[in-house]
Amino acid sequence: MEVKLYFRMLQRSWWIIVIVTLATVIAALVASYFTPPTYRATARFIVSPSPSLVTGGSNLLNSLSTLDKRSIITTYAEILNSQRMYNETLNLLQFNGVDLSQYKYSAVALPDANIIEFSVTGPDRNVVYTLANGIGQHTVEYVHSLYQVYDLNVLDPASAPAAPRRRPRRPASRVPSPRSPRRRRLRLTPRRTTATAGRCRSTSCRRS
Repeated sequence: MEVKLYFRMLQRSWWIIVIVTLATVIAALVASYFTPPTYRATARFIVSPSPSLVTGGSNLLNSLSTLDKRSIITTYAEILNSQRMYNETLNLLQFNGVDLSQYKYSAVALPDANIIEFSVTGPDRNVVYTLANGIGQHTVEYVHSLYQVYDLNVLDPASAPAAPRRRPRRPASRVPSPRSPRRRRLRLTPRRTTATAGRCRSTSCRRS
């Protein structure tokens, strides 16, 4: 009984379902149209012992063993993530008057490698790769002036992304129409009856 009641409710209010579905599709299309694309530019940096330590055998081995502890690489990644490097780079690039509230940056030390990956995301493809290279180069110069044992050098500079990282998803344009429940049709077949008694073809039956 409950299933039949639900079916009746769907048959009566199917137009409400269609209107709600169309309104949802239109709202999603409008939101995706006004959402700006997001671009991402990535630069890679490598951490290695200073060339001045290569001539000394014991110093080189000690520096390599210290580098395996991941403390130096993590420190350099935090320097890339620091607000100081970001603000000083903005002053050098003269980006103080530009609205950069939608731009984000992050530095990640790759596991089992002496490589740091630095990424910048934002709505402008030229700004993201300029910030990635600018912050990275400024951090390299800062590290060289601060540490003399381990160097931080650019491995792969960032380039302008050709396509946005995340495009707005467009919902399907086809809206399925609600189907009314099918009713089973009962076919009534007449029963065939067989005569149990013989019929006399003539008006009078013969007696043996």
